[in-house]
Amino acid sequence: MIIDLEKELINQMKVQIEWLEEASVEQILRGAIEIRRHQTLSQGKWLTIKYSLVLASGGPDIEVDTNGTMVATWTPIRKTTWVGEKALKKLQEIAETLDQIGGNCND
Repeated sequence: MIIDLEKELINQMKVQIEWLEEASVEQILRGAIEIRRHQTLSQGKWLTIKYSLVLASGGPDIEVDTNGTMVATWTPIRKTTWVGEKALKKLQEIAETLDQIGGNCND
């Protein structure tokens, strides 16, 4: 049973990476279940470190950040992978878009 879940989790991660590579920035933003902004306060200024996008929830849970790390969980299994250059470029475009939408706290 766990081996089947692990195989399906890995498959779902591949599907999500392919979607990130092929979809437009707008499609990804509309398709994300949740978007989180990760910030730190440094020398009196808020700095955006990255954004995280929840792409799937409820089994499996899949989240990707704009640094290119994808984490997928299907209890009790947890997998982490790097999305690759093509998807990373798209995620960097998303970060730029979100900075424009929400006001860039790095200024």
